[in-house]
Amino acid sequence: FRLVTQLEDLGQVAVSEQSLHQAIETCGTTRSLLRKVYELRKRDVPPLSGSETLKLVTAALVMPKDEFNQELGELLSYLEQRKATLKQTRPRLLVASDRLDHPGYLELIERTGAVVAMDDMDTGSRYAFTEVDNSIDPLFDLARSYLRRPACPRMSTYDKQVDKVIEWVKEYDIDGVLNFPHMYEFTRLYTDPHFRETVSKAGIPVTSFTRQYHLADEGALMTRIGAFVETLQK
Repeated sequence: FRLVTQLEDLGQVAVSEQSLHQAIETCGTTRSLLRKVYELRKRDVPPLSGSETLKLVTAALVMPKDEFNQELGELLSYLEQRKATLKQTRPRLLVASDRLDHPGYLELIERTGAVVAMDDMDTGSRYAFTEVDNSIDPLFDLARSYLRRPACPRMSTYDKQVDKVIEWVKEYDIDGVLNFPHMYEFTRLYTDPHFRETVSKAGIPVTSFTRQYHLADEGALMTRIGAFVETLQK
């Protein structure tokens, strides 16, 4: 395959079926461990704040996978007993965004008195909940898994993304949904009306605010998000 040849040239490494199977297994372990963390987020007082969870998933994306798996495996027993230091334990928010890797934004949200208890982000749940079969043809398995992963706005199946968000709202006892697109995230911006309308029709409070990539406009965002949080507290 041309893709394999180009990857071999780029990485100066041989890509074999055996190495792909091994990589899929290792990454599968990473995602399995992260899903255990997400399971803990269902608690009334989760062991991690939203910003801490983002830092954890970001580490999973950039660290050597074997090293990360070992460290998170050892950390899980501690997380089982831990309770995050939070201003309040309700309302519980689900934050939907893409390419959000600055934990300061989730810290800002939680400073308003909310708990980011779940997310719909490529730097969060959409990575953790992607599964690869790892059967006979690893390249086919990889391609199929990325097409079947929890949907995102850039895919033509973005309506399924909203259905998944509604499912997670029920599963994680979420009080409200914050759609939080980057101001130049055109795929999420043009699907935003459909997103908000569908979530609202399901009886779930929802709002949408744009953000920059770097942490900016903190005061304005605190005011606007805080006003939404206040409506959930009534």
